[in-house]
Amino acid sequence: MDKETFELGLNDAAIIIKQDMSTEIVIPKMEDEDSITFEENQNVFVALAISAAMSDDNFRAVISAKLDEMFTKVEEDGGCDTDSPDGPICPTGCQGCG
Repeated sequence: MDKETFELGLNDAAIIIKQDMSTEIVIPKMEDEDSITFEENQNVFVALAISAAMSDDNFRAVISAKLDEMFTKVEEDGGCDTDSPDGPICPTGCQGCG
């Protein structure tokens, strides 16, 4: 895959998860005298907390459990997206999900 770029809004935050599972966090540019409040910038604090938790074993267990749940659903649905507002989307043809 070629390198992709994207734009963030001035107050947006992003976590980039690389293939080797390392992460990079992108938060709004701030000057030394600037301050942010949790009420106005929850997204920045949430991004910081998730980034800090990436190496925590308990956090990884939660993520692993969610992945297991997601993959189990895909296997049960035959790979179909049954939650689509446009009806079932079946990448390999309908296998009885819709």
